[in-house]
Amino acid sequence: LRSTMVGIGFSEIITYSFISPESADTLGADSQSELRAFTPLMNPLTVDQSVLRTSLLPGLMTTVRTNRLHDEKDLRLFEWGKTFHHREEERQPLEKNCLAAVMTGRAQPKQWYNTERVVDFYDMKGSVEALLKGIDIENLRFERGNAFPGYDPELSCGIYGSGIHIGQVGAASSQMRAAYDLKEAPVFLFELNIQRLMSVMGQEKQFRPLPKFPAVYRDISLVVDRQVESGSIVALIREEGGDLLESVHIFDIYEGSQIGDSEKAIAFRISYRSAHETLDGEFVNQLHDRIIRKICQETEGRLRER
Repeated sequence: LRSTMVGIGFSEIITYSFISPESADTLGADSQSELRAFTPLMNPLTVDQSVLRTSLLPGLMTTVRTNRLHDEKDLRLFEWGKTFHHREEERQPLEKNCLAAVMTGRAQPKQWYNTERVVDFYDMKGSVEALLKGIDIENLRFERGNAFPGYDPELSCGIYGSGIHIGQVGAASSQMRAAYDLKEAPVFLFELNIQRLMSVMGQEKQFRPLPKFPAVYRDISLVVDRQVESGSIVALIREEGGDLLESVHIFDIYEGSQIGDSEKAIAFRISYRSAHETLDGEFVNQLHDRIIRKICQETEGRLRER
């Protein structure tokens, strides 16, 4: 995991395990949250270091603030470390291995051949995908709908592998950015629970022979409600396509005057391939039409007219 994180442009940091109990308020954790299950130190050096951390996020955010005060604004940082959660019946806290990361600043500086661009949600989500696909997490998906302490509820999602919640990714909440004097800076975070991650991680890599037969490509451009997530459509395509569906990619998303205000158009490129024979064009067309009907039925969408 560390090697992959470094390979995709992040730098590893180590922060203090001792933090302030006010960190839970900074994250916006509710009264029953495990983020408030602090283990107090018997002889703390300061009030700001009087309990063991229950999250890696405060250390990451403090590091971002310190770097920005020294005019270092383009940051990709991660930490592998333990969090500590107090248990009433035990003297020692429950220790959890976690991986967390933060990204802020520019995705690319201004050059003569390109324009400057600030990092966004998809830069961080792409980093998570690269990390988890590298260790063979099966059935990886990102799902909105849950509120996570410290994250903007409108721009965050849970990370799931084989149906198990293994972490979250998204933009830092305005409350947390304000607490760390980062109001003007877009900040993106992710966290992974290592114990859960290991339960869904692939145990071995298997070689798959190079394809002997040609692929057949088809495109779909659909108009759906903006609340319909593209991931759910991809899942429908994979389910209906079965073993003949080699890959599916989104290559265009449109929201504008040519469709309704509450709609969006998504274009997919699908690759069909058989491991045993060359696919017949008419057979592929029938399968493709069946996929389109299934999507329109499930999403109440329609094909986009060109």
